[in-house]
Amino acid sequence: GVQRNLFVSRYWAQEKSLEPVPTGTNIIMKGGSATLDELIASTEYGLLVTSFWYIREVDPQTILHTGLTRDGLFLIEGGEITRPVVNFRWNESPAAVLRSIEAMTTSERVVTREGYLPIVAPAAKIGEFRFSSISPST
Repeated sequence: GVQRNLFVSRYWAQEKSLEPVPTGTNIIMKGGSATLDELIASTEYGLLVTSFWYIREVDPQTILHTGLTRDGLFLIEGGEITRPVVNFRWNESPAAVLRSIEAMTTSERVVTREGYLPIVAPAAKIGEFRFSSISPST
């Protein structure tokens, strides 16, 4: 995909002779044609993450974010879900995640855990994702 219409504050728009562009209030991402079952079946060894939460920016220069998995993290072995696993903290750049997409389902409306950001996005099979530590459930 191509990222378009990046945020430009009124200050920087005036400084650079650009039109100001407000911050986005939603995320809409075109999906693919795979089903979730197909994404799982095509995974030899991986994790099925059903929910992220407590997502926070760590480094605006690299777009690094951190967050936690929550309420459904499962081990995939040989194309099948074999068992639930403990939650993880992760540190990753959304740009790196987008570059690592291998397949996607069709897009659907997603309910977020925090805030009211409307999202329409697919489930995606990501080739590489940095989980940094175990996050014990409380």
